[in-house]
Amino acid sequence: MSNDKTPEEVFKILGLANQKTNPLTHPKFALETDFMDLYNEERPDSQTTVSEILIKERNLLSVLSYKYSAGICHKK
Repeated sequence: MSNDKTPEEVFKILGLANQKTNPLTHPKFALETDFMDLYNEERPDSQTTVSEILIKERNLLSVLSYKYSAGICHKK
């Protein structure tokens, strides 16, 4: 990986930090997770997770409740 961007920066660049969108259903979310995998592979001492980014950049609870209310998460 040739740039020094962090997964948090890429999350913002891709528009996933926009409060009007759900990052988990956004078409660019796969790019974020692919980048994060490469980042974590190359930097084992500073790894991060999707949940850490969602907690830091977005209110994780609101993202999950949106998924639940939109029927994306199935009730059992």
